[in-house]
Amino acid sequence: MNKIKFLLLFIFLWMVNVAHAQIKHYDFNILAYGNIGFGVLENDKDVNYNMNSNSSDLQLNYRITHRFGLATGVGVNQLSGNSFDTIGYFHHERILLKIPLLAVLEYNISDNFRVAPSFGFYAQTILKD
Repeated sequence: MNKIKFLLLFIFLWMVNVAHAQIKHYDFNILAYGNIGFGVLENDKDVNYNMNSNSSDLQLNYRITHRFGLATGVGVNQLSGNSFDTIGYFHHERILLKIPLLAVLEYNISDNFRVAPSFGFYAQTILKD
């Protein structure tokens, strides 16, 4: 976990250094996402059961060019569901912390609407199970 923190700190400081070294109109912006969803937890030896998913991300995006940027931040994903096994009924809840490192492409559709698809890697750990 310390290596991940060090890597993210290094990337952030590098992005700040690039921002001060080159004066452009490109800047930092904040991306916030919230999702609700549904999934199925597949078990090999027990029955499969349904899970509700609530997710939120807060990312800091640095635009390198007019359309391309790099983003990192923090996200939380909460999974919850009910099922049964040989002992009886139970409630399963899991909270995950995720840290993304993403490349973001930005497209302006109109003056008030912009699309920003992203791709990259997520580091993830379980906070509560």
